[in-house]
Amino acid sequence: MPLDPCYRTMLWGGFVLILVASAGIVLPVEDAAIGRLIDWIRPTNRYYDPLRLEISLAIAGLFLIWGAHELSTRFPNPANLPPFHWYGHFTAGAAIVPFFLIGHHELLGIPPGIWAEDGPMEYLTVLLLVLSAALAIRATSRPGKAFGREERLVLWLFAIGLLFLAGEEISWGQRILGIETPAALKANNVQGELNLHNLTVGWNEVARMIIACLLSALIWLNESDRLPLPRGWLDGLRPPPALFFWLPLLLIPGHLYDELFEQIVSFAILAYALTIDRRARGD
Repeated sequence: MPLDPCYRTMLWGGFVLILVASAGIVLPVEDAAIGRLIDWIRPTNRYYDPLRLEISLAIAGLFLIWGAHELSTRFPNPANLPPFHWYGHFTAGAAIVPFFLIGHHELLGIPPGIWAEDGPMEYLTVLLLVLSAALAIRATSRPGKAFGREERLVLWLFAIGLLFLAGEEISWGQRILGIETPAALKANNVQGELNLHNLTVGWNEVARMIIACLLSALIWLNESDRLPLPRGWLDGLRPPPALFFWLPLLLIPGHLYDELFEQIVSFAILAYALTIDRRARGD
């Protein structure tokens, strides 16, 4: 059966991205053009070079090709895709995109400092992660049969992971408490701080693109009930299908900027944690 034009656009768009990325990797003459693109985008760190951007483009191309196949199989008619809703996490994420870009490019007098280290938006991300962890832990302690033993274990791991991310985000309180960075870590950490994620600066955007595509794939697989899990396992932890269906529209372009991506993901995580908490209460 021929693909709908919507899916054909995704498919050919994926092929074009892979072609452009391959040309950039194989032909050094393309580096100048990609370099100008990077200057225009202004990614968060100066280590994001043409090679890394080309890798990100190739990853996005592969995701679009997979997505065209996956969605066309599940929804041959795009009109049957889950309806778009301005859920709270999507609304909040979409609202901060222009706010971030204007500040990041120092336009309209909006100070970029609100997105800086120890700035208000960084602490908002930390607050959302800690709140989500608290909701997950509370859900495990609710009486009743909302979640089984395996699901409670996964929720505890989820909460611990969120607290780890929150600690990493503020360098484990180093700047607040005045903790000195160990010499071995300081020598290899771009910002000389007490965290792990700054050991990979330069590849962070590529890592975020991979994370964005994996999260998007899980969202779409969950909607089509094709998650690679045994039947019935962890069903209580599955998010409502339509709740995150359109989130990839924010996740994938947002991967270029540390703070923007972290903010979008933290809103989505809070939306998921609230869903889990409501299930635990039997609402």
